[in-house]
Amino acid sequence: MNRVLFCTLIVVSSVGCNPLGGRGDSCDNGPCASGLVCTDDNICGDPPPPPPPPCEGADDCALNGDASGRACVDGVCGFLDCNSDFECGNRICVNGACEGVQPCLTDNGCRDGDLCIDSACRPPCQSDDECGAAIGGFALQVCLDGECRQRCLNDATCFNGSVCDANVCVTPECNDFFGCSGDNVECVAGRCATYTPCVADDGCFDPNLRCDLQGDPPRCVERPACFNDAVCGFDGLCITNHCRPVTGCFAQSDCADDDECLGGRCVSAPACRAAVDCDADEVCANLRCVAGEAVEVSTVLVADAASACDGCRRVLVVGESTVFTTQGYDDAGLPVLSALDVRSSDRDVAAATVDGSDVVVDALELGAATIDFATTAAQLTVIEPASSSELLVLIVDDNGGPVEGVTVTVTDDAGLDRQRLTDSEGAVRFDGSDVTTGILARAVDGRGVALAGTNDVAGTSWRLPLPAAAVVVDSATPVRVTVASTGDELGPVGLGLALGSLPRSSSVSLAALLGDDVAAQLALPVIGTIPVTVPSALTLTATLPLVGDQVLRAAAEVVVVDGPAFVLALEGRRDNNTLTGLALGGDLSAFALELFEQSESLDALLAPLGTLAALPLVVDSADRDGDGNTNEAVADYDGGLQTTISPSQTPTERSSVVVRLPDGISEAVVVAAFDLPGRVVPAGVGIVRGAQNFEGLPLPESFKAVSSSAALSRARRIVVVSAVTDDAGQVSRLTLRGQRLPVVADLGALLSPPDGAFVVDNLPVAGARSVLVASEEGGDLVRVSVVDSDGVVDVYAGSSGAVPLPSALRGTVRLQQTSVMRIGGLQVLRTAAGPVHIDDVASAFASAR
Repeated sequence: MNRVLFCTLIVVSSVGCNPLGGRGDSCDNGPCASGLVCTDDNICGDPPPPPPPPCEGADDCALNGDASGRACVDGVCGFLDCNSDFECGNRICVNGACEGVQPCLTDNGCRDGDLCIDSACRPPCQSDDECGAAIGGFALQVCLDGECRQRCLNDATCFNGSVCDANVCVTPECNDFFGCSGDNVECVAGRCATYTPCVADDGCFDPNLRCDLQGDPPRCVERPACFNDAVCGFDGLCITNHCRPVTGCFAQSDCADDDECLGGRCVSAPACRAAVDCDADEVCANLRCVAGEAVEVSTVLVADAASACDGCRRVLVVGESTVFTTQGYDDAGLPVLSALDVRSSDRDVAAATVDGSDVVVDALELGAATIDFATTAAQLTVIEPASSSELLVLIVDDNGGPVEGVTVTVTDDAGLDRQRLTDSEGAVRFDGSDVTTGILARAVDGRGVALAGTNDVAGTSWRLPLPAAAVVVDSATPVRVTVASTGDELGPVGLGLALGSLPRSSSVSLAALLGDDVAAQLALPVIGTIPVTVPSALTLTATLPLVGDQVLRAAAEVVVVDGPAFVLALEGRRDNNTLTGLALGGDLSAFALELFEQSESLDALLAPLGTLAALPLVVDSADRDGDGNTNEAVADYDGGLQTTISPSQTPTERSSVVVRLPDGISEAVVVAAFDLPGRVVPAGVGIVRGAQNFEGLPLPESFKAVSSSAALSRARRIVVVSAVTDDAGQVSRLTLRGQRLPVVADLGALLSPPDGAFVVDNLPVAGARSVLVASEEGGDLVRVSVVDSDGVVDVYAGSSGAVPLPSALRGTVRLQQTSVMRIGGLQVLRTAAGPVHIDDVASAFASAR
């Protein structure tokens, strides 16, 4: 002790050291004594008084002039009622009220029953209601093990290092300081995860896993996820929603014997694609040849290229052939495999040959014959074709039957018109040697059809289709389909699509397949309930974080062709991005295209619905589309068929096409279907994007469809590729028909829209009228629909840019629509090609005006 005092004295008296300064001493001589500070005058003095606290009373805590609901505690303003500690200043929020803090490190530092939460003792919560108010109808916290925990959507929505588990922020299982125990275990995003070490893919024991040799150490990882083959590149296939490696190919020789080169990949070749691939007594069912068992039919439906044929009448010329397609159905209206016995009442006039589901009829000589299809018939009249000096014009209606009493006008090169009326066969004959400038046929109801630029028509026979008559729709065949899950898939969003049968290939479009737009309500976390618009062909359920289960659309509503009806049902589950895009994006076309693109991985089932009848339309009192109009006429879904369909396996039949897209279009819809009489039945949908190699050459793009059943094995197949412009006003279409879906088919190019078409006067000569149409490379036929004072006239011409209009048109002529088509030019309208329905054989880009 003395030593300490001695040292202290030495220090105090040392040269250069000053004692502590007292009040009034200069700060230059040493530090000020305790309790004093160096003032602005550089002398030791008393410290300045402390500033007043932030508040001394509740009046100091006013917000916008109002102090109600707030209090001053220990000089700090806070809320009387609270939802979080942040509202309580230097206190904490307990059961909705601000209370004092009892600091703690563990639960042991708290009184009995309290928990140490966020370094403060708090009573445990008993229910979610004690954990703060809700926003947008959703509570932001939940009571878990006596503690209010923040709710979350993912790890990014948690704070303070916590992670999201079952939509609640919890303490991470591991971090940089606290690792995981055990072999082959590592910390991944705050969670202990095991991994499987490997040296090759075979060591992963699961085809959906691969060996990541770049890992430290190398370990099995999941293969990239996918919804279709396209995203896997040409060295992969999408199988069970994962890209699995396969051999790429350019030709069949690149693949093994049991494989085929399809869409640039070697895939397993099916045993068959249609009955023509099997023995005579077999059919192709689910891509395998099986014994065909014919069933007695109750009804046979028949159609040709023009339309369905139930007692229909057709006119052919000698030497012409036409094809009727057939399909048998049982008493319940379900499709059956039938041994069709087709007979001609006069085989000298017309001979009928059965080729699978097709019946080929050859016109042999003049006369009449009845082709009997067991339960229906076609009445045939065979007439002479044009002689070497004649022009024969056959006028048919939209349904393919002859039209009597049509005025046909031909104009010679001198501008003189000659007129005739069609007879009971819809035919009229002219001396064709000097008919050079055009042909116009006009029915009594004003509908007309014309040829422009028909030079050198002597010795030719033409079959011209009148435009379809205006039809007032007062009935429909409605079906309400519940697309049910088999429970074998995971994902928060459940999707179902019901795609109904359509009358013909020209009806195949996004709008027709998806149906009308209808209104639904979607509940989103925090945001609340918002209205969304969805296609009526869609079913939609969701299990969303913070919201739970909800049903947006319990059943799909579709309109199908009456009679034997079909629906292709697609079902699967997706992540929440599907709903987010629909709710916030609002682009129904983009939403539909995304569904079609992902359809390869959806479970599918082609379901026959039996025989259905059309029902009268009803008033839309429920305002299904949400537009506020409750007086619209809609299909009677309440009175129509109600059915449940549970698809159980993904489409198995692969096919591919080569398509060149026009400028400005990035993707097109591909629809594979069964081409049944009077109905096109979708069997698969997909997306093509005009894929090209590094040299700019087109590449095959694959899609998948439901394979045929035994009953549909002999049915023809059809592929329709269509693209819609951004304004949805123009549609380009390519159509392919055949006995089977192709391994690969080059469909050529979709045509660009015929922009800028308009009517001009005094072209090519004074007093004449023409329509100028932009030329389209690859198009070989132009159809111009115009309207004059009498009605609609379809004018057909070659691919030249100017389409002369018939001089017999009356009054002001208005352009209604132009179409550029690839169907063999005007030749296709000659009778040698057989009956033609122009919409069903065209590769067309129709531009509405």
